[in-house]
Amino acid sequence: MAFSLKKNLIHPAIQVMKSKELSHGAVFFLKERGKSSMQAVSKLKRLAKQYNKEIKVGHFGTLDPFARGLMVVSFGSCARLADYFHADYPKTYRGIGLLGEQTDTADCEGVVIRKEATPEVSERELKDILQKKAEAFFLKQEYWQVPPSFSAVKINGRPSYELARQGIKVTKPAVLRQIFSFEVLNVFLDPIDSRFRIEFEAKVSSGTYVRTLFEDLCALIGNTGHLIFLERSEMGPFSLQSKRILTDELLEKEEIVDFSSLINSPYWHEMVEVMPHWPTVELEALEESRYLQGREIIFDKKIKFSSGEIWVKNTLGETLGVGMITRQEEAVFLRPKINLPIKLNGP
Repeated sequence: MAFSLKKNLIHPAIQVMKSKELSHGAVFFLKERGKSSMQAVSKLKRLAKQYNKEIKVGHFGTLDPFARGLMVVSFGSCARLADYFHADYPKTYRGIGLLGEQTDTADCEGVVIRKEATPEVSERELKDILQKKAEAFFLKQEYWQVPPSFSAVKINGRPSYELARQGIKVTKPAVLRQIFSFEVLNVFLDPIDSRFRIEFEAKVSSGTYVRTLFEDLCALIGNTGHLIFLERSEMGPFSLQSKRILTDELLEKEEIVDFSSLINSPYWHEMVEVMPHWPTVELEALEESRYLQGREIIFDKKIKFSSGEIWVKNTLGETLGVGMITRQEEAVFLRPKINLPIKLNGP
């Protein structure tokens, strides 16, 4: 969707910078097991800083070291899309949990602190029981989750995991999370340790701890457990199956030796590609000037824009930022929310 307010006018007061500072975008990256999120993106961060030390590099959604899966690495002002990204897009995970043993971290990297007997049921019976419990307690009613002790949740300004490592117990309030789907894919009994392994897939809202979700599932049958494998396979419309997902192997194979080659590679996503479901409005020069000064723009009420976020571009197709559309009886209003860096020339 695009809309032009006036005939094409070149307004000399505004010049969008064509410099290294305008490297705003993202890379969807596969983090492998055994690395922290920061370690996983360290090479991409180094390439960006070598190109321009002022470029801000971050990522949307931390993955635990034992987990693998999709991450969003942001550059420049793209980091400001994080809250919108988390709010708009659910995350899909595939996991394998071990039934009967609880660890202090709820995953395979922790210390076993509790053991329960293996249920005397068949694999098929356990699969059916778990699926019915998940549907009843996760999908058909509100799910309130208490964040795990070993998490990045801040307690009086300190990450919860720091307190947990010191043996300090802190009671954290439960948080409402949404479970969009939960499917028990497979249940099998390991003949070596006589413990059930439970394979599942869950689509959840941002902020949901899948470690805790599995613990809560086990508790529904009077047992306990922890994750031994976790993979984030999807984030909204973005999937590990995409051909534009960068991996450590491709980072070497594709000869991405500097940040310029990364930007020009198929793995680079412009900001508008990160939130592709937002509509776009195109502003002529005078309205562009007004918008970049942080001023409100009024459209005729006949313009068919729904209320919400919208991409704002100029007549050259350059992205100026993100605006908020609000509708009232007599008009439609565009208010700036995120403006990309610009250069204002004097009169």
